[in-house]
Amino acid sequence: MSVAIQPAGNEFSRKHYQDTVENPVDLKQYEKVLGTDAKDLFSIAEAGKIALWGVTPGTNGVNISKFQKLEPGDTVLFTRKGIVFSSGTITHIFHNKEFATALWQTDAKGQTWEYMYSLDAIQSHEIPYQVLRDAIGSDEGDNFMGFRVLDSEKSDGALEITNRPNTIYQRITERGPQDPPHIGERFKNRHAIWKGYGGQKYQGAAIFPGENYLNIFSDADGPYPDFINDETGVIEYRGQGLTGAQTLTRGNKLLEEARISKAPVRFWHKPINGEWVFKSWVVVADRTTVSESDTENQTSLRFIWFLVPVESEDSAKWSKEIALAPILELPIEEPSGSSNYELLLKNYSKLSEGFADESVGVMTGTKPVRRFKRSREARDLVIARSEFKCEYDKCTGMPPDVDSQGKPILQVDHILPLSEGGSDRPSNMIAICPNCHVAKTIGQNKKITAKHFLQIVTKKEKYLSQKI
Repeated sequence: MSVAIQPAGNEFSRKHYQDTVENPVDLKQYEKVLGTDAKDLFSIAEAGKIALWGVTPGTNGVNISKFQKLEPGDTVLFTRKGIVFSSGTITHIFHNKEFATALWQTDAKGQTWEYMYSLDAIQSHEIPYQVLRDAIGSDEGDNFMGFRVLDSEKSDGALEITNRPNTIYQRITERGPQDPPHIGERFKNRHAIWKGYGGQKYQGAAIFPGENYLNIFSDADGPYPDFINDETGVIEYRGQGLTGAQTLTRGNKLLEEARISKAPVRFWHKPINGEWVFKSWVVVADRTTVSESDTENQTSLRFIWFLVPVESEDSAKWSKEIALAPILELPIEEPSGSSNYELLLKNYSKLSEGFADESVGVMTGTKPVRRFKRSREARDLVIARSEFKCEYDKCTGMPPDVDSQGKPILQVDHILPLSEGGSDRPSNMIAICPNCHVAKTIGQNKKITAKHFLQIVTKKEKYLSQKI
C-alpha cells in the first residue's frame, strides 16, 4: 500500500475538505454526472453518502502520472499549517471532469479537480511536519507543498507514525485497546473492525492504534491463495504485494519483525461468503519464497509465511515445543520453490526420496529445521504426481469448479494421520477431491479406503521410480 501526501491549506482546499470530506457527498444529488462509476460509488457509500477528493491535472499534466500510481487501499495524509491533520483510506479511483466541476467548479487556471478518489476511515491527527520529515527522510525545508505519492520505503515510514498512540485520534473508536477482541469473536466486515479499533482499514497486516500486536487478515474471497492445514493447524499466509516480486517492506516487514522477535500475532480469517473472525493467536515460525502467477498472470516471487497457532498472547502459556523453538536465521533473499508441476513430476522419485520421516508438529531439535517449508514442498510434489486429478480410482467425479488459482479443487491428505504417527512424506500423502476426502475421513469404510489409498500411492511411487 502506498501513501499520498495531499496539501489542503489554501482557500480552495480548506473549503473542499469541509464540503466533501468532513461532510460526505450525497450521491443522489449528482446522479446525472456520475457516469460509469455510479454503480461502484453507490456500492461503497454509506446511506448514499461518500467522502470525495480530487486533484487537478496540474501544469503540463504533472499530477496525472502521480495520480495513476494510486490504488484502492492506499492511505492519504492531508497536511496544512505545519501538521498532518487527517488521514483516510482510498476506496475507489476514477476520472470524471463533469462530476468534479459540479462539486468544486474550476480554479483560476480553468482546471478542475477531475482526478478523483473516494475515501473512508477518516481519522484526525496532529503530526508535526518534522515528525513526517524524519519518518520519510525528506529535507528540513520540505513543507509538503505539492501532491505526491511516496515510494514503498517512505510509505512504510509514513504509515508507522499514523499508528502511534500519540497522534491525537479525535475519532473515538467504539472499543479500542481497553477492550480487545477475543478469540472466536466475529465482525460483519473490515469496516466493523475499524469502527472498533481504528488504524488501517484495508491492509492485510496492521497494528491497531494504542497496541503493539500485529494483526494479519486472510480473506478466502480475496486474491491471495492462503492455506490452512486442517491436520496441523499451520497457516500458509501469502505475503503482501499483488503484482511483481514481493519484498520485505510494508506488511512483509512487519511479519519479519514478528518472526525474529517471536511476538504473538492475531490471525483473522474470513471464510467464503462469511464474516471476519479472530481465529487464533499465532507465531510466525518460518517463511519461504515461491514462484507463481500474480494477479496480472505474470510469474513473480512471493513470500509464504508459516504461522503456528498458540494458546494466547502470553508466551508463558505456550507449549514447550513452540516456546523453545529456535528462531531461524533466514537470508533476505533465498532460492524460490518451483511451481512448475511438470518439472516436479519429471524429478518426482529423486525429490520424494529427499523427505525424511520427521513429525511436522515438532519445532524443536538440536538444530533448526525448515519443517513447515518442507511440508509444503511435499504437498506440491503430491499435486504434481496427481496431474491435477483425484488419485482415488473409485472417484465418481471432480467438482465442476476451480480454486482461486484456476486449478482443479484437490485436497492433499495424509493417509495415516500425523496424529497417529504418520509421516509427512509423499508416500503417505494422496491428492483427492473433496467428496473422496469426506469418504476417507468419516465414511463407514474409511479404514478400508485408507488401505486402498496406500496401495494406490505405493503403485504410483513404484511406477515413477522405474521411469528414471
